[in-house]
Amino acid sequence: MNREPALSLARFLDPRPAATSLADPICDSVNIPLEALPRRMAELPPPETSILVAATGELARETLAFLESRGRKTLVATDFQRGAAATGARLWQPNELLLDALPTLPKGRSLDLGCGGGRDAVYMASEGWNVHAVDRLPDGIERGSDLAMHYLAADQQRMIRWEGADVLKPSFRPDRVYDLVAMFFFFDRDLVKRAIKWLAPGGTILIEAFTTIRQEQTGKPTSPARAVRPGEMMELLTPLKVFSLEEAERSNGHTVRAYATLTTSKPNA
Repeated sequence: MNREPALSLARFLDPRPAATSLADPICDSVNIPLEALPRRMAELPPPETSILVAATGELARETLAFLESRGRKTLVATDFQRGAAATGARLWQPNELLLDALPTLPKGRSLDLGCGGGRDAVYMASEGWNVHAVDRLPDGIERGSDLAMHYLAADQQRMIRWEGADVLKPSFRPDRVYDLVAMFFFFDRDLVKRAIKWLAPGGTILIEAFTTIRQEQTGKPTSPARAVRPGEMMELLTPLKVFSLEEAERSNGHTVRAYATLTTSKPNA
């Protein structure tokens, strides 16, 4: 059976009602009706990116007014065309580290710790991964499930196991090991150490976390336990082979990105 195509990046936001968009589709667009935008803001491009709105007249004015009231940069698109409906298209982005690393990894089972709204889990499933997505907030699990319904075929949706659980509690322990563990902006020192034990031999861990530099600049994260000290990530990943580790200023502040692999036998549990 042929796998559904992975999610491609679209150019335009189509804010028309769903029935109108289906009957008269716009090329290279994603349909998010204006009335649905308040609850689907996580499906928009990154905050620093201007949103190209494929609409005219009053609908265009209302859409721009709403988005700009939410602090988003917008432009009315003038070069959009009617045509075949887009399949497997998205405006949102998964984590950049995941986007770069996933094509280099053989498909397998992944664990998304602190999955939030589910974009990374949905993207992994679209690329053929079986995903265990965990978040302590019921709202996060609900939003992730909704995102999957909007962007994945039924068989791909079944590739994600959503679980509401507090992974910071010592009692949380998965019932298997994983080929990939992802921890994006959900840093905890003890959790990193535990996550390494959940890697299968040859498994990869991907981490992005805010640093104490960002904390000093902005006051966030508020807890010292959630910010990485300069040079600390390398120490935490000592049992692994670190392929890349970069501390840098990015669009959302100073972060550390780490890509490391368990190249030998599984660490002692």
